[in-house]
Formats: sequence, C-alpha cells, structure tokens
Amino acid sequence: MPRAGAAQKLTVRVLFVTGPTRTADIEIQLVRGAHGPRELHIVLLDNGRLAARQDPELVDALYCIRCGACSNVCPPYQVVSGHLFGHIYTGPIGLPLTAIHHGLEAVADPQSLCVSCNACETVCPVAIPIPRLILDVRARVAERLELPFLKRVVLERWSDPRSGDRWARLAALAAAPLADRDSFLRALPLVDGATSSRHLPAPARRPLRDRLRHLAPELVGERAAPPPRFAGSRVVGQTVAFFPGCLIDRLLPEMGEAAVQVLEACGCRVVFPLEQHCCGLVANNAGDRRHARTMARQTIALLERVEANWIVTPSTSCFAAIAQDYQHLFRDEPAWRERAARAAARVVDFVTFLDRIAQLGPQEWSRPGPVVTYHDSCQSANALGLREQPRRLLSEVLGCTVVEMEESSFCCGFGGTFSLDYPELSAAILERKLRTAGATGAPLVVADNPGCLMQIRGGLHARGNPQRAVHLAELAAERLADLAGPPVEQAERTIHAPA
Repeated sequence: MPRAGAAQKLTVRVLFVTGPTRTADIEIQLVRGAHGPRELHIVLLDNGRLAARQDPELVDALYCIRCGACSNVCPPYQVVSGHLFGHIYTGPIGLPLTAIHHGLEAVADPQSLCVSCNACETVCPVAIPIPRLILDVRARVAERLELPFLKRVVLERWSDPRSGDRWARLAALAAAPLADRDSFLRALPLVDGATSSRHLPAPARRPLRDRLRHLAPELVGERAAPPPRFAGSRVVGQTVAFFPGCLIDRLLPEMGEAAVQVLEACGCRVVFPLEQHCCGLVANNAGDRRHARTMARQTIALLERVEANWIVTPSTSCFAAIAQDYQHLFRDEPAWRERAARAAARVVDFVTFLDRIAQLGPQEWSRPGPVVTYHDSCQSANALGLREQPRRLLSEVLGCTVVEMEESSFCCGFGGTFSLDYPELSAAILERKLRTAGATGAPLVVADNPGCLMQIRGGLHARGNPQRAVHLAELAAERLADLAGPPVEQAERTIHAPA
C-alpha cells in the first residue's frame, strides 16, 4: 500500500496468516516444538461485497487495496478532501465503494464531484477502471433518483437533432444582448456564480454548420483536393470527413474553420456531413444513459454513411467517447457494440491525423514560430495517451519554442457541466492551471481539446490576462501565413474571428 500510495520503496506492514498451529502468529518468530493457536477463525464482513462480486458494473472496485493513490491525483478531492468525497472510504474509489457498502442514497451527492479527468485510472496499481465505475454509479443514481429538472429537460431536447438545433439557435439569439465585444458572457441567467471566475463564450449566431455548408458531401461532389501547403504530407488527395463536436460547432466555430484550413493545407478534400449532431458524451457524463445511447446510435449511423478515407475530429473528448465509451455503453447490445467498433476504426483525432497519418515533418518557415506552453487535456493525456505527439508538431513541424508548464496534465476544472454545477470548485482548479501556465511566460497556451480551451480562455478573459489560449489547429492555421511559398489571404492569419 505505501509503495503505491506514497511512492515508498518498501512496504511497512506485512501480515501473514499461516494456519492454526504456528507460534509465529503470536510470538513473531517460530518456536519449534511448541504450538500456537489450535483453531483459526476467519470472520468475513460482507457489507455488500458478495452482491458486488456478482455485479458486472461494480465488481472491479473489490480489487482496491486502499493505497490512496487515486486520491493523491484527483483534482476535486485535493480541493474538498475529507468525507465530502465519499462516505467512509473517500477519494475517487470511495464513490463506487460507497455505493457498494452504503447504497446509492449515500453516494448520490458525492459522485457528482467527479470531474471525469481519468487521472485516477492512470495511477491505480491494480488497474481498476475507476472513472467508468463512477459513471456507472452516476447512471444508477440518475435512474433511481432522477437528474435535476433543468438538466433532464435540456438533455431530452438535445437528444433530438432537430429540436437541439432549434434550441441552440434560440439560445444564441437570447445570449446575443448579454455578450461583450469579445463574444463572452459575463453573467449567465439561472446559474449562480458560473461566470464569476470564468467567462463563457456566447453561442455563435452563425454556427460552424452554417459556415461550412458549402462542404456538404452533396455540394462538394467530386471536387479535386486543393494543392498541399504543408510539404511532405502523406494524405494528398484523400477525402476527410470533418466531425467537430457540438462545442466547436455551436460555441467555437472559428476553431473548426481553422482545422479545415489545416486539413486542406495537407492536400485533403474536406467534407462536412450536415446531419451530424452530438456524440452523446454530455448525456453519458451526466448519467443519462438512455439519451446517451440515442445520440450514440445517431452518430454511429452517420459515420457509417460517410464516404471518406478518414473521419477527423479536433475534439479528443468526442473521439474518446466514440472509440472507448461506446464499447461500455453498448456492452449489452452486441450488434451496436460491433457497429460502434467498426465506425470508431475510421475516426481519428486531429493531432494523431497530423502526426501519424499525414506524417508532417519540418517545414520551411519565413520566420520562427511563437513561444508556447502546452496543456495536456485530460482526455488526450489520460485516456488516449497523447503526450509527445502534440509537442513534436509544435516544435518540429510548426517551428515553435515549447516551454513546459508544471503539472501540464493537471485538470483545468472544466469537466463539462461540472463547471456549472460546482463553479467555485471548478474555479479553484482552474486557478492552479492559470498560475502554472502564467509562470512559463509563454504568450500562448496551446491544447487540443475545445472544452479545456473554453475553460482556460474564459479564465484569462475574466482576469484581463493577455495570455491567449488556442487550439493546435488554430495555431497551425495562423502559421500557414509564414510558410515559404505562395501568400495566403489575410483571413487565414486571424485565429480569433468574432463568432
């Protein structure tokens, strides 16, 4: 336990139970010719363990050795600590254990403190899938005790693409008068404290799907791929379907436009299926498995219809949901699980596409790239193992100087609706991220996940901090202007176009 929990080289307490007639059990050392206890009584405390052993969703929690490693890396637990995060057993593993030993009522509130950063799974010495266990507990809480009314209504509306599109456009109209000149919301009705330490981007009046309507497959037709701008691209002439995710589509469309520019600069023919909606991650993370499955089926069916060499997404959260979460979401539906696996085999995140598939190498730049620091998003680093790839793209391909921040993979505190449910806790985690990013002195904070960037940008804006937070795709699109070769339009130089 101390080896896993506190990095000690050796354990400090070992107990061996060897049988009923060993004096060493009592006297520490074995005395030959003498007898110890004649009987050995073992008392097993069930307390829900036998039921959990038969439960396919909770059985893995029984492998816990109580080392405490998951608590050491859990961002929310480091802020609240103690028994707010569990009943008797605390920390991330304490959430499924509380459900086992004390029932769903005891864990109903603590389970919502999980930010789904997956850090706990990366350090567990016995490889317990703690994040998945917590989501399973959250789903049971939602099924038995129901979600809060507002969240339940929103997910119900959002699960239907037509209804979701209509409500998203109405929200953009309603938010327009509340947005400042930078398109940020300094106040959010119905949610107390959500913008006190982090401003939110206003919903785009013109979402990405409207801006990329000309890239619909039926409109693009057999149009030839544009000539490559990046030298050495291995995907010249290939067709790429662009799946931005709903955050980029509805809140950060300029991020999606930049990604398309970069894909075309690789020599790809880009198409944008207009019927795409949401992968269902937001519902799954909320514990609403019914609507999560509905949106997952919609996404799988869409991906199956897409005719392209690759389906690229600049959201690692969406990619992890499709590639990993769907397998658990459809564990009792083999047909959909198989379809999900086939669809996921064609999907790739933006960083991996540039690094492994396009295999971009050093380029000829007219001037050096900027000094940047990199934030490893939780899904990218902890779920997908993307660590060296984005740094290679920044330094070797884009010619940037990368200054590492301390705790680069520590969570930014976003966690989807977590930042709205617990704005003060989210702000405390974000403050730590902004402090380490600021200490680097780099003018740019780069990441590959729109949720993290929305959180970090909002925190910087709320503090009047001139440091900028950009997606790697936005930085790459900006750097196109500095490629030795034909000049690019001025519009390609701007990475913060108004929504």
